[in-house]
Amino acid sequence: FTKEINGVINEKWAELRELEAELCSLEENFDDEELFITAFASGEGTVILTLNVSGTIMITKRSTLQITEDSVLARQFDETKWTEQGCSNLRVKE
Repeated sequence: FTKEINGVINEKWAELRELEAELCSLEENFDDEELFITAFASGEGTVILTLNVSGTIMITKRSTLQITEDSVLARQFDETKWTEQGCSNLRVKE
């Protein structure tokens, strides 16, 4: 091949590598979303919480807040703090 054709081929390979990386990222996001939907729809963790988020009232399952295990919300609503507070106490200890 000529130098020009090789340059075009190399550009296309670079584009394909970028698209492959983007596809892998999208697949990972899809897997995460599928896990979230499966967990939410399973009915596990039927404790429903009402939260006041900067003046906006939101209702969610406790298990939803625990999906991302290393998040602040997951730590606030983990078993130790949940039992420490008692189910009737709707406020989270700081």
